[in-house]
Amino acid sequence: CLMNKRKFDIRVWVLVNQDMDLFFFREGYLRMSSTDYTNESLTDDFVHLTNHAIQKNCPQYGQQEDGNQLSFDDLRNYIRNETLDCEKFIDFDRDILPRMKYQAQVAMQSVSKKLNPAKRKHCFELFGLDFMLDSDMNCWLIEVNTNPDLEETSKLLQILIPRLIDDLF
Repeated sequence: CLMNKRKFDIRVWVLVNQDMDLFFFREGYLRMSSTDYTNESLTDDFVHLTNHAIQKNCPQYGQQEDGNQLSFDDLRNYIRNETLDCEKFIDFDRDILPRMKYQAQVAMQSVSKKLNPAKRKHCFELFGLDFMLDSDMNCWLIEVNTNPDLEETSKLLQILIPRLIDDLF
């Protein structure tokens, strides 16, 4: 799925505690590419890779949105507008978000024996999970980050990250 002719992924944060309870932070954000999608150059990282470490080096970085980032509300509005005339109306909160939570749970269960092997009490770990939407608005987990970037690289993240840290503790 493209948004405004560009690739994007969806970053969310998940906290896992010593009992393998998952806490899915209620807000996330979209990480947008700086340039329009084309498959003419499969080696152009600025077209195909959406993470901040790559995009911040692009000459067009930040020209379309602050920090190449959009909110969940921006995604909700985009999906609403894109699927209004479709046979199947897609709702972010009803159709996509539960799928993201399910995939997060399955991913964490798959590594549960590797997390906290010493069975320490009162510990937790924060993960950054990246998802993509295909052309049918199906949601797919594409990456789990054990050390997610918490740099406040936009006004949006200056709001979200302090909320995340506050909720985390």
